[in-house]
Amino acid sequence: MYDLIIKNAAVLDGTGSPHYLSDVAVLDGKIALVAKNIISPARETIDACGLSLSPGFIDAHSHFDCFMTMDPSGYNNLVQGITTVVAGQCGQSPFPSGKGHEQDLIRVMDTVGGKDFDPSVEARGSFAAFLRTSDLPLGHHAAYNIGHGSLRAAVMGYDNRKPTENEMEQMKDRLRECMEHGALGLTFGLIYPPSSYADIDEMTELARVVAQYGGNISAHIRNDGDSIIEATAEMIEVARRTNVRLVLSHQKVIFKQNWGKINQVIQMVDKAVNDGLDIFFDVYPYTASSTTLGRFIPQDMHALGLDRMLDMLKDPVSRRQVRERVLCGRDADTYLSDTMVGSSLAHPEYTGRFLPDIAKEQGVDACEVLFDILIDDRNTANGIYHRMCEEDVETALSHPRAMVGTDGLYSPVATGLHPRAFGSFTKFLGHYCRERKIVSLPEAIRKITSMPAAVHHLKNKGLIREGFDADMVLFDPETIIDKADYVNPTLIGEGIKSVFVMGEIAVKDGQLTDLRNGRNLLRNA
Repeated sequence: MYDLIIKNAAVLDGTGSPHYLSDVAVLDGKIALVAKNIISPARETIDACGLSLSPGFIDAHSHFDCFMTMDPSGYNNLVQGITTVVAGQCGQSPFPSGKGHEQDLIRVMDTVGGKDFDPSVEARGSFAAFLRTSDLPLGHHAAYNIGHGSLRAAVMGYDNRKPTENEMEQMKDRLRECMEHGALGLTFGLIYPPSSYADIDEMTELARVVAQYGGNISAHIRNDGDSIIEATAEMIEVARRTNVRLVLSHQKVIFKQNWGKINQVIQMVDKAVNDGLDIFFDVYPYTASSTTLGRFIPQDMHALGLDRMLDMLKDPVSRRQVRERVLCGRDADTYLSDTMVGSSLAHPEYTGRFLPDIAKEQGVDACEVLFDILIDDRNTANGIYHRMCEEDVETALSHPRAMVGTDGLYSPVATGLHPRAFGSFTKFLGHYCRERKIVSLPEAIRKITSMPAAVHHLKNKGLIREGFDADMVLFDPETIIDKADYVNPTLIGEGIKSVFVMGEIAVKDGQLTDLRNGRNLLRNA
């Protein structure tokens, strides 16, 4: 007897092939049989007539590890069909911790808002320790990268300099431990200190370690605006030196003067692939980004320590000097006109409002409001930045080597969320696939199932195939669409009928069940 039979489904198997009509039987969490007219008995039978059945969606760019201790259910992911997340992106992971640098790990994680965890060396000093202390009842599966910012902070804190030979060996030893215990690879966050303090030689040396284990490197590049070409070239050069697989994170181009450069970036990627390099990228389907408001503060100031940096913003003389460095002669309200407050614990009333509008009410300019928020929130506030264009997003999403990621930051107590945390995958399938037709439905499913599974070494994931894990999504391709927006970012989309994790229902008609079948996934395990 089977545990479950899904009958009469239009199966999109994840390969990119057209759908076919079939039944799918599940036993012991695995897909046991894919065939027409299965007549064997089952404990549960679901008639999927008129619906599509695909592998569970895989979020190729997640920060779930930052928030998992606050909410291990993965609610926002499951309701949009995500059954596996790839975490530890942008150089930020809640491990490893270093003796004397425990608070530096907290500071790294504050960039994305993940706070509620024990930063001690005993709890987070290694990937093995992290796996022990994060053995939680997860709603979906999670696989983990090592964040370079966390790795560097564990050895060097926030020092803005090259590592000594001894420090480099310590970083490499910690990196080896993580890879040996099943981490996916190493991620760089090259706009976030202390990861941003690394030069190409440091990145190359660490990437060589990752390459020895067959892992990946991923990168939030150093600049995705005026210098995006140079920043992309830097990471391609690291891949060229080490022959490691490279994933470019949340591929995008910001600021109007740079719109269209995405075509040049893609040409660079295509040329590198033709030269024999293995390069992919992930994209979130929105024209606004989201990250810390502290990104405006000059990089070298972060190395002074949080208290010293905030003191400089409080002192009138040094505040003027910082202001000059931030604005570089530009008008504050014009420069920050696209910047919306996402989350601010000290100022929840600012959520969803643009900085110049707040400033006008206070009789100051947007830069002054920015500095006040950073002081009051101790550099933990997030912003939403409306800086991209639809054409560039479509160009990136439609590329054969593009995957989809939420880059979502969600916990039950979070405010001012970006809608991507709840809407990325339903928006991709509903708006960009069905309405805009930038890719076919079978190709769209490949981009969010078998492709990220292969890129990130997730065995038995991403295909409707006998012997694979029974992580699946039953959805209506004619109605699937997102609902979350910048005013109501937690609205659940439409069209997802059921989500299965290891063959059991985790979501039914938009409602989470009590199932906690998720597992920590290890590379090639």
